[in-house]
Amino acid sequence: MAVVGLVSTTATLAALQYGSAKRLKQSVRETEYALTGHFSIIGAMGALMTAEGYDFRRILFTSPDQSDRQWIEWYCKEHSRQLYNLDIAPHKKAQFCLETTIRTLPDVAIAHSACSPMRTLHAAKEGDLCLLVPLRDALSLHVDGVDHELAAGMGAIGGQSTIDAPSGMQLLSIRLRRQLLLPLVQSASDLQSVAIVHDTQAMGLLRGYIRALDAEEAITTPEARHLLALHIHDLVALACAATRDARDLIEGRGKRAARFAAVKADIVANATHRNLTIDSLAARHGISPRYIGALFAGAGITFTNFVLEQRLAYAHRLFADRRFGHRTICSIAYDSGFGDLSYFNHAFRRRYGATPSDVRAATLRAGLAGSLGNDGTDQQVEAGGARNAWLSKERSLTHTD
Repeated sequence: MAVVGLVSTTATLAALQYGSAKRLKQSVRETEYALTGHFSIIGAMGALMTAEGYDFRRILFTSPDQSDRQWIEWYCKEHSRQLYNLDIAPHKKAQFCLETTIRTLPDVAIAHSACSPMRTLHAAKEGDLCLLVPLRDALSLHVDGVDHELAAGMGAIGGQSTIDAPSGMQLLSIRLRRQLLLPLVQSASDLQSVAIVHDTQAMGLLRGYIRALDAEEAITTPEARHLLALHIHDLVALACAATRDARDLIEGRGKRAARFAAVKADIVANATHRNLTIDSLAARHGISPRYIGALFAGAGITFTNFVLEQRLAYAHRLFADRRFGHRTICSIAYDSGFGDLSYFNHAFRRRYGATPSDVRAATLRAGLAGSLGNDGTDQQVEAGGARNAWLSKERSLTHTD
């Protein structure tokens, strides 16, 4: 697949959008895709997923305004290539709309979809299982002539099922390896068809772990890919009633990783709250403060240092943003979760090798430099007649929901 103009500063999103049907060449089966942002990819339709593609980078499929059967068939083919076999029957009285983000590794693949009303047939390939989890609203599931109501947060795992998707449905789909999952569960026979997963706590851990993976642009090493796949299979097995021996294994592997991901996500979301303590965090997650301390110790860091890092990063982003230039250092430190200005200044300088004032001055100098022309004179900015054009830099932020 040839890539044109790939100069992204974030490189976290590959957004593929099907081109005009007239552009489709039957002989070569090439099509043009438009990347969200400023890029385009041109490649053979049959070569979308290569060996290098199994690195968990995001691929976004977005249906065109006027979707025809040809686009739907193409999408189903690409979905089948990366996850599992899929067939779509759009609702006759509703405009077709579909957006799917897919992230793929050799032993696991994850998709988040939002769509208009439609009926979809999901069928795992040989050696695989598929897990379907509605994230918002309930959906109707049909398996071997039996209808099931799948509430938001519940899961259905197995080989083949049909879904009646309501308008605006948000669906999490996971492709799993049968040989990695079956040794961990008590009733492997239940997975020969489709089993309904009711364990809301285990499913919550699974969803939280997957949300935490949003911070990862790609998984580049084989060891990390294998570990991630094991963690996801562990959490699915936990939700499907793991065996006693498997529970002991999962407790020290997948469940522990999910707990740690959930705790870190909680800290990132609430780091600026000065009442954030290890005790309050432990109470929210139903675990002991000692266990949280052990999770961080296993990662070679302390709870206190992790919280400090998040608060300093938040303050640094504000000092480096000209929109907050009117704010005092004291007010930003306070809003970042610090109660002692002297301690904040000391910690900030130790972390970044500069004072908050230094960071602001550097941002100002960069902005002024960006407003100068080649001859050293100021360039007039059209918007509002302002004389300063500020240099904007895209920063990648570690974030988990």
